[in-house]
Amino acid sequence: VSCDTHIGPRLVEDLRPYCPKDLLDDFDAYASAREEKRKAAAAKQESVSFGDVKQGADWNVRRANLQTPGHYDMHQRIRDLDSDGVAAEVMFHDSQNGEPIPFQSDTLLTRGTGEGQDFELLTAGRHIYNAWLADQCSIEPERHIGLMHLPMWDIDAATKELEWARAAGLKGMNFPAPRPYFQPYNNPAWDPFFSACEDLGVTLCNHGGAGASGGTYPGMMSIAKFELSMMARICPMDLLIYGGVFARHPKLRLVTTESPGVWWEFVLKEMDS
Repeated sequence: VSCDTHIGPRLVEDLRPYCPKDLLDDFDAYASAREEKRKAAAAKQESVSFGDVKQGADWNVRRANLQTPGHYDMHQRIRDLDSDGVAAEVMFHDSQNGEPIPFQSDTLLTRGTGEGQDFELLTAGRHIYNAWLADQCSIEPERHIGLMHLPMWDIDAATKELEWARAAGLKGMNFPAPRPYFQPYNNPAWDPFFSACEDLGVTLCNHGGAGASGGTYPGMMSIAKFELSMMARICPMDLLIYGGVFARHPKLRLVTTESPGVWWEFVLKEMDS
C-alpha cells in the first residue's frame, strides 16, 4: 500500500467538464494563459536542475511524466498499480506533469505568500478538482483514498467543502503546512473544522516538503531531503499537540508523509521534555 502517490488531471480535458457554467470564461482565460506560458518556456528551452532530473522552467514539468497516462486515466493508473504490485494508494494532487488545480497561481507554490492569488476563484478550483477526484475514486474504490484539497484560507468554506467531499467519497484531506494566508492551527477558530473531521472520520494527511534549501551545489539533494524530513517531523504536529487540538478532539488523526528514519522516539522524548 502506497501512502504517498500523486495524481495530475489535465486542466482542460479532465477538469473543465466539472467547471460551473458561470465560471467557464474565467476557466478558459486561465487555461489559455497557462498554455501561453508553457509555449514561451518551451521556446526559450529553459530548464532547472532538480537532483539528476532535468525539468522544464514551466511549473517544474518533468518532461517524461507528460507521456504517462496514469496521471489522469484511472483505468491506466490501475494497470500501473498492478504492474508495480501496489494494492491500494493514498493520492495527493501534483504528480509533476505540469497540470495545476484550476485558478492556482504559480506564486502560491513558489513563494507561499498568497500574493496575487484570487482565492475566491481558487476555492471554486479546488471544488472542481475534488469533484473529479471523487469520480475517479469510484473506480475500484477499495484501492483509492483520494485526499481532498480544501480552501484553508477560509475556515467556514473549508468546513463546507470538507463535508461535501466526504459525502462524495473522499476519505482524507491534504493538510498543508502553515502558510501566512491562513490561520495557524493552534487558533481555536479551527475547532469547528476539526470537529467536522472527527465526526466524518476524515484523516489529516500532511505532505512533507516545505521550506528546504535549494540550489545545485554538492550534496544538495541529501541536504534538502534532510531539511524536509526534519520540518515534516515537527510541523504541523507541534501546533496540534501544544495547541491542545488533540486534547479537544481525541478522535482526530494526523498522518505525516516523507518522514523516513528513526525519528519518532527522539521527537516524542523532546516534546515530553
